[in-house]
Amino acid sequence: MRLAAAPRVSPRWLREDERDSIPWERRQDHRLENLLAALAVRLGDLVQERMAAAARCSPTAVAALQWVGRGRGLRTCDLAEALGITMPGASQLVASLIADGLVQRARSPHDHRQWRLHLTELGGARTLAAVRARAEAVGELVGTLPFPWRLRLIRILERLLGRMVDSPQAVLRVCRHCDWNVCRRTGIEPCPAALAQAERMTSSRRAREVSPPRGRVRAPRWSALRPHLTPVGSRERDPRRAPHCARGRPGRPTSLGVARCRPGPRQGSAGG
Repeated sequence: MRLAAAPRVSPRWLREDERDSIPWERRQDHRLENLLAALAVRLGDLVQERMAAAARCSPTAVAALQWVGRGRGLRTCDLAEALGITMPGASQLVASLIADGLVQRARSPHDHRQWRLHLTELGGARTLAAVRARAEAVGELVGTLPFPWRLRLIRILERLLGRMVDSPQAVLRVCRHCDWNVCRRTGIEPCPAALAQAERMTSSRRAREVSPPRGRVRAPRWSALRPHLTPVGSRERDPRRAPHCARGRPGRPTSLGVARCRPGPRQGSAGG
């Protein structure tokens, strides 16, 4: 007796894609976009909640404490630039942090008209607690993955973060909660966001050298946050370290971001 041939069976996902006008690769891209966006939202909310609970203040105040701890004498205007808020909002935030005993103000040793912000002992302890809470929240999530997967995830995130920054403000925004001892204090594995911004600035500078702009060009304003945008090992010269003027010797580095040049010896004098 001759048996009838069995019908050809294909996997369910293959049959669906055969009837669908959207290719399988595109459907997977849509799913990846949806899953990654959901992960970013949930992880962001979890990190903000953990850090705020550990520091006992708002997420914006946590970011302000971290910037004050990194800047070593930032002004209120520098803090407003780093957080991307208005000057009145930054003034109110600094006043609340001072009232809570987390930040203190001191006169600048170089310009007594300027006030510099510093962390108190309590502010430093709260900042450290927030950083540890952030690390624990992310560590609990990535700890479920095998170590080879985590290595691949590092390379993927480095590429993605480099594509997400297109301005210095974006770098400040991305790195506001980071532990800089991991990626900013070493030149072996630099910050991908700062490295991408440095490469973009270098390419734009070369483009201006090839075709210089016409007319009068205003020099960029030196910001106290500029050193935080340059990764370790970069060749970009810091004007506070080696300042020069037309007639004079290199001046002393100052915390204001602009060094004062000392007048050089006059011609014909004993100093030659």
